[in-house]
Amino acid sequence: MFQHKLSSTLIALCFTMMHAPTATAQSDTLEISVQDARQIALRALDVDEFELARKLAMGLLLADATDSHAYTILMQAHAQLGHPKLAKAAARLAYQYSDGKAESFSAALNAGSLAFHNQKYNAAQFWLRRAANHEPNEQSAKMLAADYAKVRAANPLSFNISVSASPSDNLNNGANSSENLVNGTPQLGYINASTRALSGIVATTDLQLRYRLNQNANSRTDARARVYVNTVSLSSEARALMALDPFSRQLKNSDLGSTYADIGIDHRFALGTAGAVATLSAKLGNTWSGQNKNYTFGQVGFSPSFRLAPKTRLSLGTLLEKRWSDIAPKNDLTRSQVSATLHHRIDNGNHLSFGLSLQDISSNGRNISNQSAVANINYSFAKPVASIKVSTGLSLGYTHYEGFSIFGPVEGGRSDMSVTGNVTMVFTKLDVAGFVPSVQVQTGRKSSNISRFNSNEMSVSLSIQSKF
Repeated sequence: MFQHKLSSTLIALCFTMMHAPTATAQSDTLEISVQDARQIALRALDVDEFELARKLAMGLLLADATDSHAYTILMQAHAQLGHPKLAKAAARLAYQYSDGKAESFSAALNAGSLAFHNQKYNAAQFWLRRAANHEPNEQSAKMLAADYAKVRAANPLSFNISVSASPSDNLNNGANSSENLVNGTPQLGYINASTRALSGIVATTDLQLRYRLNQNANSRTDARARVYVNTVSLSSEARALMALDPFSRQLKNSDLGSTYADIGIDHRFALGTAGAVATLSAKLGNTWSGQNKNYTFGQVGFSPSFRLAPKTRLSLGTLLEKRWSDIAPKNDLTRSQVSATLHHRIDNGNHLSFGLSLQDISSNGRNISNQSAVANINYSFAKPVASIKVSTGLSLGYTHYEGFSIFGPVEGGRSDMSVTGNVTMVFTKLDVAGFVPSVQVQTGRKSSNISRFNSNEMSVSLSIQSKF
């Protein structure tokens, strides 16, 4: 009659084990081991006897209040009995008293699963990141990554924070010498120390938030916000360079910092062609240079993307931006940009991309209007090399200022050429809660017909990023 159900007499059996005095020759008490009681409780969960499982777990905890397995059983029983707060408390205690990598991993994973089924997506992501600290093997790591992707897809709120610190020999994008040349001809005066290359450390914090407003099979709409803060610490050499120049401005760290903030909305939708999608975006924001407000801006964009082949995709972009200067109205400008990027995944999994961007800036402000073109190529390796994921990039740029003036028009205007290369290494094994460190080495050179804008830069940036 009870072939697939457990009799309630098992409750008495396990509580006898927990509470009865030691058996004597006259006693009818039957003693079973803790392990047997645990197995009975697990079987109770399997056949939906959740109240029985709860009572068995409570009995086990009377014998040992630090029994992680009993708390796990209690968590599952309370969850099925409709007691989410008690289930949450049991999950926390199961993790607190877990012992060893495998047990801690399982406890954190169970807590994450409970939070996910209760639609507490932020809590679920928190627990899965805790689980990442205890991954017992590579298979567990892959399972965790898949679970995290599932939670992230369900969560309407997503955020990304990136922090980095970078020693740089040119944190102000200054000139590489004091010579003041225009088209190779020396000019009066020289380039003072505050506008030459200054060394120091650049620290950045980039916080991005996104909230899903609506989603269906063919479209998704998100509200978004971003705050980017750049701070610098001038080196003693840079301070000494400015102190020795009587005509130089004595810059402070705060003079060279910057802040960017925006809010906006993105609408992503499917196009008629298979594999083709597009994004419409709009945002408003402000920027600050040093401690002063720089400009307010509004921007709209349209970015379609097409699958050309199973491993090849073409992404296009158009952008229109209006900036209103908080320094001088004449510096208001309009920026328009078009871009194209071809992405290709090679048979070995490596990723290759080529990009081209064209930009026009028009303004009534002196020396602001320009046209530019930037081409770039990027290559990333799918397989880590000695547990290090490697990607590389190279960028070439050209910018022309037709009406550039220095105490009068410059013949032929101003023309800048730039080249920048970088190598990024992500250390996948140095994992803390699913976050891994990365190092980017970047070097660049800009040459101009006006020596004030000749510059070189070498920087090494350490940052932290999510591996999920």
